[in-house]
Amino acid sequence: MKATLSRDELSNALQLVGRAVSARSTLPSLGGVQVTAEGSTLTLRATDMELGLTRALEGVTIGVEGTVLLPGRLFVDVVRSLPEGEVNIELRGEQRDVEVTAGGARFHLRTLVAEDFPRLPEAPEESVTLPAAPLAEKSSWSRARRRGTRCARSSPG
Repeated sequence: MKATLSRDELSNALQLVGRAVSARSTLPSLGGVQVTAEGSTLTLRATDMELGLTRALEGVTIGVEGTVLLPGRLFVDVVRSLPEGEVNIELRGEQRDVEVTAGGARFHLRTLVAEDFPRLPEAPEESVTLPAAPLAEKSSWSRARRRGTRCARSSPG
């Protein structure tokens, strides 16, 4: 796999899918971000088995197609620390790592076993539009309710 794209575009996409990276899991693959280069699209996926997020970046220069699984939090931190401009991501098969370069910065990230990443369900082609107000109201009510229902219990004696 080999891809070139802007650091800002990659960073923004990673900020989104990084929310689904599992912080503590017995499965190492749930702590990763799956990166797939195909055609002119770079697709990022992450899941903690409750939430799954996918972000497709169009118009990316793909040198070699492929899929790799990278440690999620580390990948986000590395991309965030890169200088502005073009980022190159290249799988180095013999070393079993991915080289991430931008400007004078160069990082090597060990890959996780890509086959262990769970398959995410495909979204239906048709879209649904929901009004935002009821969702925001429900969300605010739920947060307030959770805060209000916390209580302390004392033991006798």
